[in-house]
Amino acid sequence: MNLSGGADFYATDVRGLEHEGKISLDIYLDACKRSGISPRKR
Repeated sequence: MNLSGGADFYATDVRGLEHEGKISLDIYLDACKRSGISPRKR
């Protein structure tokens, strides 16, 4: 996937940032699953 590991999140409060982060993580994990690769932690 050659991801750079960067992501930008925009929200008006911490709860909104947590929500946006979860959405991004879910998308990443789904893309890994569809591509048949293991997600990595840094």
